[in-house]
Amino acid sequence: MEKIVLQAEKNGAELHTSEEVTRLSLHGNDKVVETRRGTYQCNALILATGDGMKGIGMKWETWIGAGVAYCAECGAPFLKGEEIIIVGNVKEAADEAFLLAKTAKRVTLINHSDIIDINELTKKQLEEGHVTLIEGFMGEEVKGKPPCKRLVLRHVSDSAVKTLKAEMILVIAGIKPFVEVLRNAGIKTHRQGCVVVDEFGKTNVEGVFAAGGCASTVKDLIPACVGDGTTVATCARLYLAYGP
Repeated sequence: MEKIVLQAEKNGAELHTSEEVTRLSLHGNDKVVETRRGTYQCNALILATGDGMKGIGMKWETWIGAGVAYCAECGAPFLKGEEIIIVGNVKEAADEAFLLAKTAKRVTLINHSDIIDINELTKKQLEEGHVTLIEGFMGEEVKGKPPCKRLVLRHVSDSAVKTLKAEMILVIAGIKPFVEVLRNAGIKTHRQGCVVVDEFGKTNVEGVFAAGGCASTVKDLIPACVGDGTTVATCARLYLAYGP
């Protein structure tokens, strides 16, 4: 990433970091981006905000890279033969559990809710896939120092405490896209919050494009997002040169 930043600066890119966007005005040819530090104008805008993952409220659940992860596909190659705990929405986490169970030593799935929202067929498939499903407990805290990871669970009814150990704790709670500011600016998003784009990365607003994890196409891994960014940047350049 440092090399990418240096290359961008060498080619004239002006970088502004740690600026939260508070408002977008996208009517007409001049687009306006307002942040807590300033206001910027442009003729073409590319959205590449990613798809920030939601937490579930556990203490130390942001210990990413030191025993906590939010992406099964990213971690699977490094977790062969290891013990893994998945905690979160079981309905969303079932696919990740099936994926990891193919190579992991043991996968335990914690339903972080007092309601189980999967059917008996899925339960049976989890069992047949050697995934242990624990119901009635909620994740409370991640403890331990690398490489030791422990997940503290608390029962939803009697507050009984249980502690599990694993090589990796995977948090699955869906995505938290940068959506409110976008919708206020008239950009169309689908029900999960990602920006709706066509094959060229164009949004419903002329001159506004989206690339990577925030777009409606299936791109969760870095190489796919980089390729998407290259394509969309080329389309934005053509838009500036030749119009819509």
